[in-house]
Amino acid sequence: MKFEDIILKQKNSEHIRSKRTKNCLEITLNRPNKQNALTTYMYHTITTLLNTASEDDSIQVITLKGTGKSFTSGNDLQNFTLFPELLTNPQLKREVITMMGNELLYGFVNSFINCKKPIIAMVHGNVIGIGFTILGLCDMVYSTKQTVFRSPLL
Repeated sequence: MKFEDIILKQKNSEHIRSKRTKNCLEITLNRPNKQNALTTYMYHTITTLLNTASEDDSIQVITLKGTGKSFTSGNDLQNFTLFPELLTNPQLKREVITMMGNELLYGFVNSFINCKKPIIAMVHGNVIGIGFTILGLCDMVYSTKQTVFRSPLL
């Protein structure tokens, strides 16, 4: 099983919207029916957008927001159930989980850390799990008074 197989299993280009307005790149999580839970493809797309914007001299700032009732409910738990063969093959399960951690999440977090442009998050509703984690990697965070922050792993 290749890394690309994991990412493409959840490919949906509508789940992440990106828009250029003058010198700003706007990244919008667009999966409101799932409270913007992040799929493997969404992780990959955000990573690519941030890495590209970081090297683009015409972009001066990046904004990150979500549609619907929540910024994000965190990781989509279906990321771990995409491949039924993982239930019967412990070795393959270890390899896929390692691959997701080492390649997908490591690259995702590093795209925030290494970004040369300021990232401004605008959050509302629920901000859970990885959504909460990445706020500490942004340069500025704006939230509504009603925003609920949760880090289930603490």
